[in-house]
Amino acid sequence: MPESLEAVKRFFEFYDVHPALKDALKLIYKSEFQAAAREAFVTLENRLKKKSGLDSHGFDLATKALSFEVDRKTGEIKKLR
Repeated sequence: MPESLEAVKRFFEFYDVHPALKDALKLIYKSEFQAAAREAFVTLENRLKKKSGLDSHGFDLATKALSFEVDRKTGEIKKLR
C-alpha cells in the first residue's frame, strides 16, 4: 500500500467513521473518490429517509429531516418549531 494511502487509512481509522460508510471507505482506499462521494451521499440520504420517515430527496429531504427550511427567494434559514 503506498505511503499516502496508508496515511489516508490511518486518518479514517482515527476518526472512527460510522460503519454505514464502510463501502464508501473501500472506494476511497481504491482511489475511486467520485464513486466514494456518491456512495456516501446515497448512504446518508437513505439513512435520513429511514429515520425521518420522509419520502423526498436531496435538498428537500435534508431540510425537512433536519428540521429547518430555507426561503428559496431570500436564502433565509428558519428553524421549524
